[in-house]
Amino acid sequence: GYWKEYLKGYEHVAGIPFTTGSKEKNTYLESKESLIIEGDLYAGLNELCAEIGVTQNTFIQGVWGYLLSKYNNTRDVVFGTVVSGRPADLEGVEDMIGLFINTIPVRVRYNDGDTPLDLLKQIQQESIWSKAHHYMNLSDVQSQSELGMNLIDHIMAFENYPVQDIVKSDMENSQNQLTVESIEVFEQTNYDFNIAILPSSSSLIVELKYNANIYDAQLIKKITHHVFNLVKGFSVHKTSALRSLDYLTPEEENELLVKFNDTDTSYPDDKTFIDLFEDQVERTPNNIAVVFEQTQLTYQELNEKSNQLAYYLRENYAIKPDDLIGIKLDKSDRMIIAILGVLKSAAAYLPIAVNYPQD
Repeated sequence: GYWKEYLKGYEHVAGIPFTTGSKEKNTYLESKESLIIEGDLYAGLNELCAEIGVTQNTFIQGVWGYLLSKYNNTRDVVFGTVVSGRPADLEGVEDMIGLFINTIPVRVRYNDGDTPLDLLKQIQQESIWSKAHHYMNLSDVQSQSELGMNLIDHIMAFENYPVQDIVKSDMENSQNQLTVESIEVFEQTNYDFNIAILPSSSSLIVELKYNANIYDAQLIKKITHHVFNLVKGFSVHKTSALRSLDYLTPEEENELLVKFNDTDTSYPDDKTFIDLFEDQVERTPNNIAVVFEQTQLTYQELNEKSNQLAYYLRENYAIKPDDLIGIKLDKSDRMIIAILGVLKSAAAYLPIAVNYPQD
């Protein structure tokens, strides 16, 4: 009942958009990108967590949930997280050997005016409420959602057992000269994208592990920059609206705002649009110029039909240069013919939405 209510109304999978388009989905080619949060940025993260009483895990879930929402153009996303599954009220649970871990969904929702503080407090509270239900099998949880087995696209694991620090501490406090030479861990999940958070006393390491047959390596690398920018944004601008936070790199901003808008093109100064169109008709009369549903028009056919309309307008309506002619048509091949025909008649066209009131 808890999970059914928690997932109520969630209808769209929140995925990682940076795919390669490859069809090789049956093989897993492991790859990894890492980000280290340390120094002043780590100190700012801890200061905020202490101020509002949330964990580092909650902080990273908030950052990732917000970033994922921007990738999917929504304010409501779900991803998976790994929990210990060891209930604190079970006597002696810390001395029990065996696999207790479980995967549960985390739902990150926010309103238009919410701040990082609002979001983090909400996630922390929902984490507390869900703790009593961490034992539920993931398949049973998924069955409570409209998306079923597709509910979770990827998972996050906050591995809050600092092995290296504990080993180091034990060595410093021990009279014995026993040393641990290496620690090896093998992990595997059923997901093509996973996030592992590795904490220490002075930093957080964010590891993105992914199937390189599915995801584009260069684009996945950008995620580490986006996470870094939002960690900084959450820490520094904690009371600002989430929508004001910028996760893009300067290079990406320049590409979107400047490069993609650099659309200036040189055209002959002594020719009109109609001149240029008719030049194209002479060069490629049989090339397809317009496609609409099952209709196709070549440049020659388009030119002939628009000429006929221009002649009709001039002969029947005494069109003069710069007269305005309304075009009230749905988008189709007829609209293109109409635009060209009006221009060829020497008038100017005025598009009118078909659902406007007649008056």
